[in-house]
Amino acid sequence: MPFFTFTNTAAGAETFNPLTGWQYEYLPFPALVEIAFSSTIIGDTVVVTSGSDSLMEAGSPVPAGGTAGVIPATDQPLLEDLAAAGDRLKIAFNHSGAGTITGWVRVTQVG
Repeated sequence: MPFFTFTNTAAGAETFNPLTGWQYEYLPFPALVEIAFSSTIIGDTVVVTSGSDSLMEAGSPVPAGGTAGVIPATDQPLLEDLAAAGDRLKIAFNHSGAGTITGWVRVTQVG
């Protein structure tokens, strides 16, 4: 079961795409995809897609209240999707200013 963690600290406004180049960015098999993330500041936004499924629309707020470098617990609200083989997973964060985004992605093969 592939599990990917990420942390990004920004000094100011910037875009962060953690899954770019990950070997499971394009799923090699049908999968249950679970995603969790948080930010240390209010104002960060995110777009999350799984293939043609839009899981969070442009401008959706990133949950604030996270601690820099601390991976969100699995009992926190998750994004979930049943994705097809070949689907591209995309998470695009927009930092509004100085702060840290931390999160994880888990891919479980189904079928």
